[in-house]
Amino acid sequence: MGLQRDYTGRGHGYRLASTALAWARDVADLEWIDLGVFADNTPARKLYTRLGFSEDGVRRQAFRLDDGVTVDDIQMSLDLSAWRG
Repeated sequence: MGLQRDYTGRGHGYRLASTALAWARDVADLEWIDLGVFADNTPARKLYTRLGFSEDGVRRQAFRLDDGVTVDDIQMSLDLSAWRG
């Protein structure tokens, strides 16, 4: 899930993620959501934390980009039964 750069910083990500989480809880009847986010994606990590996700672990050098740079993957989870959206 993501947004084009021109649309970031306007609350669209929060609304998109909140809608997806509400659907997962209310329609799909899921209990947990797990996700991974690039360690250097600070705005996304802040968004997920604001939504109630906790950082559970790190997969070191999980991705190798075209330029040879490696990126850690932060594992996050959210208990939907406690999420109030």
